[in-house]
Amino acid sequence: MPTTILMNVLDEQELRVAVIREGRLEHLSHERGSDGQHLGNIYKARVANVEPSLDAAFLDLGAGKNGFIHIDEIRHDKGAGKRIEQVLQSGQEILVQITKEAIKDKGPCCSMYLSVAGRYLVLMNSDQIKGVSKRIEDQVVRKRLKNLLASFEAPEGFGFIVRTAGADRSDDEIRLDYEFLKKVWEEVDAKAKRVRAPACLYQEADVVVRTLRDLGAGELSAIVIDQE
Repeated sequence: MPTTILMNVLDEQELRVAVIREGRLEHLSHERGSDGQHLGNIYKARVANVEPSLDAAFLDLGAGKNGFIHIDEIRHDKGAGKRIEQVLQSGQEILVQITKEAIKDKGPCCSMYLSVAGRYLVLMNSDQIKGVSKRIEDQVVRKRLKNLLASFEAPEGFGFIVRTAGADRSDDEIRLDYEFLKKVWEEVDAKAKRVRAPACLYQEADVVVRTLRDLGAGELSAIVIDQE
């Protein structure tokens, strides 16, 4: 399907990227230049304070407003039905990912469920995950991809999902993505062990790189930018 990317870059305060597929708007992303990109970043955060009334905690990320994390976004092994004060304490250091940017007087939302996206795979911190995108419906293709995933040795506690873009890619291409994501996480893990919180461990790509990465191979027909 012919796909065009439109980039609005005249406004220095905000970058907008639209994906047009067969004449219809499929996706619109924007990124504020003044604040920088934080969505998808992974941090070693320090728990600033625990709020039992909200069943949540506020996190020192090292810059800007404190992050917010709800009990539902906390990975722990203390069993179901636990309250926030039973799983987190002030001063505790945890790894989190920003899932929603800060808005006005509210800090960014965070989660301990981490993921790093490649071109064809997504690495996620759940060793129960070795799956294929539901949008890949061909059963022969799904079986091939599942067999390929079974041959991958994910970092401890992690798993992989094959993205839709991986449906028609060769085993070698997907394996290269696997090696790339594995190396990315090794670097994140090494830095997490080396530095003290708060610290940024991984910075997600900007909106342009993410859009190009997320398009299926061979789909792009044109890129239009409103600047010479």
